[in-house]
Amino acid sequence: MSAQNKCEVCGRYFYTKEGRFPVGGPVIHHLIPKQKYKGKKTNAKKILVCMHCHKQLHRLFNNVVLKREFDTLSKIKNSNKIKRFVKWIRKER
Repeated sequence: MSAQNKCEVCGRYFYTKEGRFPVGGPVIHHLIPKQKYKGKKTNAKKILVCMHCHKQLHRLFNNVVLKREFDTLSKIKNSNKIKRFVKWIRKER
């Protein structure tokens, strides 16, 4: 399976062999929050994440913090809060 089939944060696969979404299906996370663009089209960087990781990102950090401190995948993955969540989610599900 290619990298497109995995969450870029937790590394879990989106699809089973039957085509189901065991991790909630893929969600696009904008590294620079959409509200900054106010409806304008943009080529801002995006990552593909599972529903659980996307919800957790927005629970832990507001859009100002996401824009200022977590504008790359590596910064997100190096966050201690995200590391703890990923450790838990990979064990739980």
